[in-house]
Amino acid sequence: MSRTRVLLTLMVLALCGTLFRSAAAAEDVLKVVPHDVLGAVVVSDPAGTVGKWSEAAAKLDMPAPDFAAMLKQQFGAIEGIDRRGSAAIAAVPADGPSGPTMVAFVPVTDYGKLLQSVAAEKASETISKATVAGRAVLIAQHGAFALVTEAGGEAALNKTIAARRSLGDDMTALKERLVGVDVYAVAAPAGIKMAQQQLLAGLAAAKAAMEQQGEAAQQAVVGLQMYESMFQNMDREITHAVAAARVEDGGTVRVTLSAAFTADGLLARLGSAPKTPPVDLLEDLPLGEFLFAGGGKLPLDWSTTLAELSKNVMKMYFQDAKLSDAQLDEITKASAESAKGMHSMSMMMGLVPPDEPLYANTVLVLKVDDARTYMDAYVRAMEQMNEVMKGLEKPPLGYAVERIRVGGKDGFRIEMQLKGMIADPAVPNMNAMFEKMFGAADSMSIYLAARDEHTVVGTYISLRRLEELLKQGSGQASLSRDPQVTKTLALLPPNADGIGLWSPSATFKFAAQMIGAIEPQAATMIPAFPESPPLGVATGMTAQRLDIDVVLPAELLRAIAAFARQIQEPQQLN
Repeated sequence: MSRTRVLLTLMVLALCGTLFRSAAAAEDVLKVVPHDVLGAVVVSDPAGTVGKWSEAAAKLDMPAPDFAAMLKQQFGAIEGIDRRGSAAIAAVPADGPSGPTMVAFVPVTDYGKLLQSVAAEKASETISKATVAGRAVLIAQHGAFALVTEAGGEAALNKTIAARRSLGDDMTALKERLVGVDVYAVAAPAGIKMAQQQLLAGLAAAKAAMEQQGEAAQQAVVGLQMYESMFQNMDREITHAVAAARVEDGGTVRVTLSAAFTADGLLARLGSAPKTPPVDLLEDLPLGEFLFAGGGKLPLDWSTTLAELSKNVMKMYFQDAKLSDAQLDEITKASAESAKGMHSMSMMMGLVPPDEPLYANTVLVLKVDDARTYMDAYVRAMEQMNEVMKGLEKPPLGYAVERIRVGGKDGFRIEMQLKGMIADPAVPNMNAMFEKMFGAADSMSIYLAARDEHTVVGTYISLRRLEELLKQGSGQASLSRDPQVTKTLALLPPNADGIGLWSPSATFKFAAQMIGAIEPQAATMIPAFPESPPLGVATGMTAQRLDIDVVLPAELLRAIAAFARQIQEPQQLN
């Protein structure tokens, strides 16, 4: 029997006795899951969860199978189940080289009735055996739960029962993130370590394959090295991670992700840094259709940490440039100086008219202590970096910086050489795609100017767009006042450290513009996505953990269902 089928069988057994009554979880199942499992999946209230998700799907006019009827038909009634309990499945690692054993934790009110209802037989002093839906399983009692696993899993059951420390004991920092969720998955330290090993092994194999392709693949190899460096520290930075989901009133779906930090790691240090006061991260972004928009607050002393991180990244990424340690120190010091006094950064990629480059409506907003001081420091830093780059055998970047006056304001222009880095003559239509994205020039310009004492605004490619932003006062025609955006913002945690919005309708319009640059006829075949609130993301970080909330408003889910039907209908006609 495959492990996948066994896993499904155990989850079904955990659910099948709880289909007909919904109530809050009686006992925290994590209190009986051993701390050294790889991870666990928990359904807080199986009956309530199945009912909520089915009801939400019906309200949103989305298809959903009748899980309750399916399980009842397959398994019938199993007695002795605690209909108010939470159920779980955990991956218990084996002592030898074999893989983990899946163990289900089924809440019970009468363990004897449970054994009787599945016609269980005694397998040992503490373990019984039974056949459920044609599959052989082992069952044992552990507190208020029945442990269920595949035949041959005696060692996993005994190990679980003998455990003196639980997964719940180690998850104090994440407990509040589990309140009110329907289902969640936990990665324990052993699981994080195993994932780390798998990721590093995969990266090593990918690097080896790319290195055989010669110099053309070196940039990709360096990129993999950056990820490798990050994953090597994963188990020293994170103790536990949780992914959870729930359906809220009205049909909105919320997915939450959290990671608990080790006390002495870099992430804990970043999370403990003094916070910037609450700020509307979308206030200075203009109204209009956008693919994505968002921003983030920055810790007050973040520039020092940025220098440490950027030095390691540059040393790795620009290794062909043969930067000396002194040159790296000079560049990273200048970079850190240029970032001092910045409190937040926001960005929006908006749609453009058909005759403009696709990136010509990309907007930046920086909140700083003093706009003139910030810009002077930034220009000095760019000039210092340029001087260092000029003396290198293979300069990794090509750009120029010049001061300008725009709309009566002080500003500067950064010209970056992009075409040689991006446009590959071997790729068909690459030049056409490049010009559609960035314009006919080989370079791309970024313009920035001080709108007021504390605000620096910038644009990609379009100086005219920057002039328009400079005329727009703070908060006037703000993206945060867009009716669709406000619906999503109302669902996100207040005063988040970071906010992100993604608009499916604008994304499909953008895709049609991009494809139209290469094949105009194909662009007409891309259907329009219905107008709806955007998907929203909010992040928050403390010394203890990182939190991410992702919300899909009910209106967005209805739009997705309508879009799916729109795509299917022509196929059905054919």
